[in-house]
Amino acid sequence: MHIEKAQLYERVQELAVRDGLTGLYNHQEFQRLLGLEVNRAKRYSKEFSLMLIDADYFKQFNDTYGHPAGDKALKDIGDILKKNFRSVDIAARYGGEEFVVVLIETPLKQAEDVAERLRSLVASHIFHIEGKAVSLTVSIGLASFPADSDTGEGLVKTADHALYNSKKQRS
Repeated sequence: MHIEKAQLYERVQELAVRDGLTGLYNHQEFQRLLGLEVNRAKRYSKEFSLMLIDADYFKQFNDTYGHPAGDKALKDIGDILKKNFRSVDIAARYGGEEFVVVLIETPLKQAEDVAERLRSLVASHIFHIEGKAVSLTVSIGLASFPADSDTGEGLVKTADHALYNSKKQRS
């Protein structure tokens, strides 16, 4: 009985910080971890980069294939993030079809290479939807600490602006 209670408690703790669909950190935990990373980077004069990732034309994808298929695609993108980032990096579902990754001690130039690799990985991934092979792409906005901002809020805002510009160029 005690073991079951301990396992239940552990599961509840995990659900409090993880997104139920993707298994990535949730928005609230991301904000907490980003604040910790900003403080650490300031204290030790370290750089890091933030990637804001958005699934392109996701509303159209959901309208075409249905919300369960959209959920599966989001889970697949979450799996790609988990498999292709270092354990020290912070990957989270930011909300809806947006994801965010904090690349610890990674300058912007290196983050650009990582972002391009991720964009390519998602574009080449086959999403299996109702027996069909479907493709999906992502747009990515980047920001770097401390060059773009020395606050978490400022980094997200800068990455969001870069993401908007990226999407505008693609349409």
